[in-house]
Amino acid sequence: MRKSKIIISIILLILIIFIILFVRKFLILESLEDKLKQYLSQDNYFIHIYDYQGIGINKLEYYRKGNNSILNVNYENNATVKIYKNNETSKKYLIVNDGVYVEPQLIPIESKDYLIDYFKDLTFWEKCKNALLTPLKLETYNGKQVYRLDGKLFKSILDTFEAKDFFVDKDTGLVVHINSEYYNPSKNQYDEDENIYEFYDFYYTFNKVTDKDIADLDLSGYTILENP
Repeated sequence: MRKSKIIISIILLILIIFIILFVRKFLILESLEDKLKQYLSQDNYFIHIYDYQGIGINKLEYYRKGNNSILNVNYENNATVKIYKNNETSKKYLIVNDGVYVEPQLIPIESKDYLIDYFKDLTFWEKCKNALLTPLKLETYNGKQVYRLDGKLFKSILDTFEAKDFFVDKDTGLVVHINSEYYNPSKNQYDEDENIYEFYDFYYTFNKVTDKDIADLDLSGYTILENP
């Protein structure tokens, strides 16, 4: 009888610890979502993204002010893709040295949402599952305290970036780093299976974008080239 009481007490203790850990992680995720919402409602921001692909680095600059946006993608071969969008039109430019290829009136141009809502489309029960399964480790990255989250449990970031895992700022809830599905952190080389690894770093500036930053490209200084 005494032995069975001890076993029951141990089981109850384990259950209580499990519930406490689950509730703690659920509340942390809820807090991150509340912090993130403050930024998702913004319509004036600049996001600087470093996209590390294998041995190369692409630099992305995303400006938004109201319904207008500009995306600059600067490649290591000195080519630049610029996508301009507003309510009425969108244009895509490929700039190579002093020449530019123009693709006007492309609506919609497929693009990623770089101000990432990783809680998007999650039901209450999916949030409970995430609290149960994600490790939610507190780490330090680029001088910031961050939580590491499992990309496979957050479908919006998995679909957009094929995220294996990602880091979110503890204080803001913003995504600051993504490891893609193909990234293998144990190797300082190409992944043997996918022959590529990729990760992203994100830097944010809010309420600083001007009309000049999101203006359409002035073509007067370029030679218009035939589309390749």
